[in-house]
Amino acid sequence: MSTYTSAVPTCFGGRCEEEEQQQRKQRDSRKGLIDRKREQENAETTHARSQYLRTKKHNIYISWEYSKNDVKSSEGSFGLTTRLKQEF
Repeated sequence: MSTYTSAVPTCFGGRCEEEEQQQRKQRDSRKGLIDRKREQENAETTHARSQYLRTKKHNIYISWEYSKNDVKSSEGSFGLTTRLKQEF
């Protein structure tokens, strides 16, 4: 079974499929670039981790973060935040 792709773009409702795919690719590449840049900035300054635990009665959200510089020294900062949300 062979597939046939037309060189002529198919248009639906005034928007052409080919044009829409190009715009989607551009949006995705810009979003990816912004995400990578943001990840790089975060990696340079602070590591943050979080865990979301769900039990039968409670939702527990635990997050912690530490600085790269503090990890290398003997005196480091370590922050732990917990939120307990009880479901009734």
